[in-house]
Amino acid sequence: VLPRSPQQLVPVLPRSPQQLVPVLPRSPQQLVPVLPRSPQQLVPVLPRSPQQLVPVLPRSPQQLVPVLPRSPQQLVPVLPRSPQQLVPVLPRSPQQLVPVLPRSPQQLVPVPPQLVQRRTQN
Repeated sequence: VLPRSPQQLVPVLPRSPQQLVPVLPRSPQQLVPVLPRSPQQLVPVLPRSPQQLVPVLPRSPQQLVPVLPRSPQQLVPVLPRSPQQLVPVLPRSPQQLVPVLPRSPQQLVPVPPQLVQRRTQN
């Protein structure tokens, strides 16, 4: 990122008082009042009678579904793999490796001194 020359910079001009848009205070006539509601407008929350409540019945042992232990015949064994089934990870030869070349000074992008100062401050 190259530093810009003073000719490239766009100046931020201060605005004149004529250009500023004033924020006018609203008159009381413009304000919308929030009216308190009368008790007639309120919707009451009625307590429910015991007849309306749905009971949660305890289940009988007959209704419960048992979790049966599995027999050894039902279990699926995890077999050890034979060496023939294993896929070997081969070491790569030097010819296959992609070298990381050092860059020449001409390829490097210079960092402007302003950025270097900012980094050291952080």
